[in-house]
Amino acid sequence: MHCRKTGFVLAAMLLLASFSGLAQHEHEHEAAAAAGPLLAPGEKWATDAPLRSGMEQIRRLVAVPQATVVAGSALTPADARQLAEGVRYQVDELIRNCKLEPAADAALHLLIADMLQGLDELAGEPPSVLGLARIQNAIRQYPRYFSHPGWEAGGIDEPAALAARFQQELAGKLQAAMQAGGPVNAIAVCRDEAPAIASRLSRQSGWQLRRVGTRVRNPLTGMPDAWEQQQLAQFQQRLQSGEAAGQIDKLATVDGPGGPVVRYMQAIVVAPPCLACHGEPATQPEALRAALARDYPHDAATGYAAGELRGAFSLQRPRQAP
Repeated sequence: MHCRKTGFVLAAMLLLASFSGLAQHEHEHEAAAAAGPLLAPGEKWATDAPLRSGMEQIRRLVAVPQATVVAGSALTPADARQLAEGVRYQVDELIRNCKLEPAADAALHLLIADMLQGLDELAGEPPSVLGLARIQNAIRQYPRYFSHPGWEAGGIDEPAALAARFQQELAGKLQAAMQAGGPVNAIAVCRDEAPAIASRLSRQSGWQLRRVGTRVRNPLTGMPDAWEQQQLAQFQQRLQSGEAAGQIDKLATVDGPGGPVVRYMQAIVVAPPCLACHGEPATQPEALRAALARDYPHDAATGYAAGELRGAFSLQRPRQAP
């Protein structure tokens, strides 16, 4: 009970810190700009390859812990220290290799100072989750002042981490259901728990998250739209060409009714345990077929073989201004 409450409090503190840390950094940047040359409105400092690579690696390291805290779980002290060590290594590499002109370098060191303070907080005894918020704020400020071609709002790491969390939570519940009562119990998990997990993660993260299929079990929730159908066809080609299933995903910014939308998809490939409910109907026990017919009268998601493309996790949200 104490650990659950602590995780909730830390998540709330992180959300508060994201606002206070952002305001603090704005003040620091304005003070630094007053002491040196100002950028014209809309202009950004140029970056070099070491800086771009380092910032991308830092953002990737932070993405999964950030998604964990946003979803309501606490970072363990070991996780916090491991994150601090990984980010500190990338910061050291960035400082050693990146060569910017003096004004840009001075601005960069403001961001680095925030990161280093966050690292100290993460690595403290006890570790403070506020350090994670401070590092995240520095990452958010970076594209406002530095030109980084290809830096999508939020990047691929946040939606990828959310998709991984969805998969992890659902797999855990399915495994428990299978052990308790076999495939019939697993159907109830997919019917009730999967939408609940997707809804909770969507509310907490701001991403709309769902699963779509190459053949769907529930047409009301799993039918891919035109963009998703296009990506599924490309995923199928990538899988057939030998690309590893875990590397098959796609991030893109597309036009939406209300403006640009960031969309992400990650392939779902049929694993052997999935065949109990998604394999050949002739191999399914009578009780399972009856449960599927009752809960999914329009089910088309059968007849798969292990290793086939089953569908994808699909996430989207309005593009955030840098």
